[in-house]
Order: sequence, then C-alpha cells, then structure tokens
Amino acid sequence: RGDTRVMRDLATRTRMVPQDRVGRAEGRIKQIHTSDDVMKILNSWGLEVEKELVKVRGRVLPAEELFFQDGRAVKFDAKKAEWTKECKGKKPVVAKPMSAGKWALIFPSSCRTSCEKLYRTMGQEGQRLGIEVGMPVLKELNGDEEMLYATAIRDVVKEGVQLVVCCGPNDNKGRYDAVKKVACLESPVASQVVLHTTLKRENILASIPQKILLQINCKLGGAVWGVKLPMKKIMMIGYDSYTDSSQKGKAVGAAVFSLKDDLSQWYSQCKLYEDPKPESQNISTFLVQALKK
Repeated sequence: RGDTRVMRDLATRTRMVPQDRVGRAEGRIKQIHTSDDVMKILNSWGLEVEKELVKVRGRVLPAEELFFQDGRAVKFDAKKAEWTKECKGKKPVVAKPMSAGKWALIFPSSCRTSCEKLYRTMGQEGQRLGIEVGMPVLKELNGDEEMLYATAIRDVVKEGVQLVVCCGPNDNKGRYDAVKKVACLESPVASQVVLHTTLKRENILASIPQKILLQINCKLGGAVWGVKLPMKKIMMIGYDSYTDSSQKGKAVGAAVFSLKDDLSQWYSQCKLYEDPKPESQNISTFLVQALKK
C-alpha cells in the first residue's frame, strides 16, 4: 500500500469503467469459443456458453448534488463515482473547531521539522476551509516504539484534548494498531495517524493538510458535505454484523441511528455476541437504547 505506483496500477485493473468490463468479458467468451480443447470439455459436460452477453434494460439514476457551507450545489461525474475534485477548497457544511490546547500532535524527534511545517500549514488551510485550528499540544518522543506513543496518548488525554494526531516515521502496522487500541479502547479520543514519508513529499504537501483537516472534521462530529434527502422527520437506521474467522462462534453487531434530515450526526453502538443468528433481537435492543438517548 505504501508504493503509490503499484496502487495506481492496481486501481486501473480493479476500477474499470463498464465498457472495459464488457470488453474484458467478451474477450474471454471469444477465447472459449476459439479453443478446441475448452469447447471439447464443455461439450462433454453438456454445457454451452453463449457468444454474446445477456442485455438487460436498466435504470440510470441521476447523480446526487453535493451541498457545502455556502449552500451552493455541486454536481460530479456519476460514472466515475468520484467527487474529490469537486470538494477541493469547499467549506464543510458543519465545521468543528480544533481549538488551541484541545488537540495534540505526537511525533518522534526525527519527524520534528515535517510536523512543525504540518501544523503551520494546517492553520493556514483551516482558515480557508472555515475550520478553526489552534496551536496543538506538542509531544516529542525520544523514539518510535509503540509503548512511547501509547504513553503519550494517555498523558495528553489527561490534559483534556479532544483529538490526537500521531506522526509515524514509516508504515508500521504494530504502531498503528497500538495507537488505535489506546485511542479507541483505553483512553477514548478521536485520533488521526499520518506518515513522515508522506509529509516529506513536497509535491503533495499542499494537499495533505486539507485531507487531514477534512478527515478530522468528520471525526469531531462535523460534516464535509451534504445531500438533500426527500424524506423528512424520520429515523434512519443502519445495521451490520461482522464475524471474525479467527474467533469461531463470536461476532460483532453494530448499528447507527440518525434523526437529522441530512444524516450528518448519529448515535452509534456495537455489541459482541456469541450467536450471530438472532440479529432482529440485537437490532431491537439497539433501538431501545437509541430511543432513550
């Protein structure tokens, strides 16, 4: 994942437009029909592959319009299902402040220069996006061990910060997992992890603060963009479950509930349970708790 060239090449293979997917499928059908060996095997099984794909009439849904802080609507290319460019430079619908002393930047000494440049540019970019960015609590570490990050997060949480941004020298999964474990379970606080290798790339440094701020804004309860929903005065419920193959017989159920018309705020909860089958029972339990909130 750290190699941008490999990820870009992978994207061209996996994110094909419909026309390319059709061409790929038709090419495979042609290979089957021009191969005597394949046709012989299929005939021996009593199977036949059509020479053309089945055509089905379908409805093409119009693209949603995105709304930002100034109320203006922005359209995007629905065929690509991508609206990053349209969001660039737009002020979020709901901007949450990163007040001075209320967020912390944790980094090893080797990353000091890049991190100082990061929070300065975040302040400048925050003004442009309408997000207040105060001076962070700086925690400089003597190394990049997992334990040092975990201890630093516990310390700044005691100081009352609402967000921690951790800078790592490289893409180390153990370090990332340690940060998220402490920030999500032991000392609950919104967290963001950035890599020093990314900050050193001068050609994209200007776009990094914006991406970080928009992610942080969402984690603090803000909304980057919104869409108009036809239904009003309803509760929207989302539910999903996950079963870990390494822990047989155990699963996690999670649900989100929102009463806001733009669904920009919600109440969420999750639960570990032994039997993943009675999902309706779990949903009803979640719903009762959500109504009490």
